Amino acid sequence: MQSVRNNRFVATEVNYPAPNTGVQRARSAEFGGSWESFAFEWDEATQTYALRARSTSVGGWERFVLFYFLYDIGA
Repeated sequence: MQSVRNNRFVATEVNYPAPNTGVQRARSAEFGGSWESFAFEWDEATQTYALRARSTSVGGWERFVLFYFLYDIGA
């Protein structure tokens, strides 16, 4: 994932102390490490998405529904 605001890549902060362990920040100028990789997963059973990073499974609290809105900014 790359930030639109600063063009940096999102990385998971694994060394931050609790409660911020695992927080995601757009801080990397270049993509290159496994900590900057995310799997975008679809779960057919719950009809939800998840971004998985550095784990083998995704918990229910980590799932989300994807929405998009179309609007006319000239109106």
